[in-house]
Amino acid sequence: MARNKYPEITEQRILDSAYKLFVEKGWDNTTIQDIIDDLGDLTRGAFYHHFKSKEDIIDAVTDRMFTNENPFEKVKNDGDLSGLEMLRKVLLLFLTNEDSIRLVKQIPDSVRESPQLIAKQIKDCKTVIIPYIKELIEIGNADGSLQVSCPTQAAEMVSYLVTMWVSPQYSQSGDEVEFKNVIDTFSTALVSVGLPILDQDTKGLIMAIFKKVHENE
Repeated sequence: MARNKYPEITEQRILDSAYKLFVEKGWDNTTIQDIIDDLGDLTRGAFYHHFKSKEDIIDAVTDRMFTNENPFEKVKNDGDLSGLEMLRKVLLLFLTNEDSIRLVKQIPDSVRESPQLIAKQIKDCKTVIIPYIKELIEIGNADGSLQVSCPTQAAEMVSYLVTMWVSPQYSQSGDEVEFKNVIDTFSTALVSVGLPILDQDTKGLIMAIFKKVHENE
């Protein structure tokens, strides 16, 4: 059999198919064979050359979603915003990305709470999210819109809480009061370190997305 000259193209096709099927059928109802059948010209051997399991695919799908829709790069290209305004917009983009929230909510707790996925989330926070947030905090300190005395620690707090606790995808009960309490508690924690990011309008938009993604449950 001829060697695949463009393995990166095959990998992207697998991710395209997986994303489509996860959205259409849900995580539990999509098998590796479904992805292979959807592509039509891929063998199981070729699939496993790129991904060892369905868990590997969801990692890659969510990574690509972040890369393609990187909110930090979006705000940097969005006019003359202050550091506070950029942080507020980034947080809003994170917490109201309906496609991402719906996709992650479909993943069973056994996968989402696995040590491997949690370890990957922590690594992503350390290597990607925290440096971005710290940069925006320092911009805010410089332009006067923020007064944060410990930018590194504040960035760490925001990154870990948003990634593993605050997003609507982590509320499996759909309890609106409970989620509002999460948002209010998070807002209080932010203010305590000098980050008044969650104004009433932002909270309202986050709650609206929460209601939308839970309305059919």
